[in-house]
Amino acid sequence: MDDLSRRPLVVQCYPMMHPAPEERLRQHVELRTLSATDADTVISEAAGAVAIIGRGPARIGAAVLDALPSLGFACATGSGADWIDLAACRERGIPVAHNPGVAPGPVAEYVLATMVALYKRLPEADAHLRGGGAWEPRDAFRGREVSGRVLGLVGLGAIGSDVARRARAAFDMTVLAFDPGATDERFETHGVTRALSIAEVFAAADIVSIHVPLLPETRGLVGAAELQHCKPGAVLVNASRGGVVDEAALVEALRSGRLSGAAVDVFDPEPPRSDNPLFAMPNVIVTPHTAGITEESLIKLGDAVANNVIGALRGERPPHLVNPESWPPARLAV
Repeated sequence: MDDLSRRPLVVQCYPMMHPAPEERLRQHVELRTLSATDADTVISEAAGAVAIIGRGPARIGAAVLDALPSLGFACATGSGADWIDLAACRERGIPVAHNPGVAPGPVAEYVLATMVALYKRLPEADAHLRGGGAWEPRDAFRGREVSGRVLGLVGLGAIGSDVARRARAAFDMTVLAFDPGATDERFETHGVTRALSIAEVFAAADIVSIHVPLLPETRGLVGAAELQHCKPGAVLVNASRGGVVDEAALVEALRSGRLSGAAVDVFDPEPPRSDNPLFAMPNVIVTPHTAGITEESLIKLGDAVANNVIGALRGERPPHLVNPESWPPARLAV
C-alpha cells in the first residue's frame, strides 16, 4: 500500500500519545489529526474519512455523523467512549470500539498510591513544610495505617479487579464491590465480597474507589444519597470518569467531614474550571486525568487502537465494541 492516495482516510481528534503506534497505523491508512474538535472543523477536515479515533474532551454528535456519510467506524483510545454520541452511532450503524482492560495496572497503581498518601496525610504535611510551617508539633499530621482496612469498589471490571488483587496482596485488605454485571466467578477469583448496593459499599469501606464507565445510566451514580452512608473518616478515589460522581455532593461530603479525603483524577467537564472548590482543599489530591498515562500503557493503548482500526477496515470484528449490535458496519466498505 505505497500509494498514499489509495489508502483510506482515518482522522483522529488528537495525536496519539505515543509515536510508535501512530507510525504503524500510518503504514496502512492516511492518518490525519484534526486541528480542532468543534463541529465545523470536524466536518470540514474529516470529509471522506472512513473512521475516527477519539477521546475526551472531544464531542462528536449526530449532526457531525450526518455530515460525514463515509464515516463508518469509531475507536476510543481507551475504555471511555463518552466523546461520541453512542445513540446516534447505533441509529446509523456505526460500530464504536474501545479498549477496556488493555492497561489496568497504571490506574490500579494510582489508586493504591493515592489512598496511601491520603491515609498518611502526605499532601498536607508536604504543603505545611514547604510553606514554612513549624516542625513541631508533628503530631498535627498523624496518619493512619492502610493495612487491614476495608476497600470498597464500585465496579469490578479489569481495573477494579486489578485494584482488588494488589490491595489484598500488598495491604491484606478486605475487599467488597458493587457490580451487578460481574459474575460470581469474577468475585471468587479475586477474593472479593459482593455488595448488593452502593450504600452497602460506603457503609462498610474505609476507602472507596470508583471503576465504572460513564454511560447514561452511570452519570451521577455516586451522589449525595450514596455519600451520606460514608463510614466516618473514609476516603474516596475517582479515576473513572468525572460525571460518575456528583462533584457538588463530593465537595459537601468533604466539607462536612463525612469524607476525610479524596483523590480526583477526572472531572466533568474537562478541563475543569480553575476555581473548582476541590483545588482549595488540603485533604484532596487532584490530577489532570493522568492515572493511566505511563510510557508502557500508552504504547499498549496505541497498539490496540491501531489493531482495531486496521482490523475493522479488513472486515475483522474488534474484540471490544461499546455497541456490538452495530457490527458489521452499515456504512463501511471493507
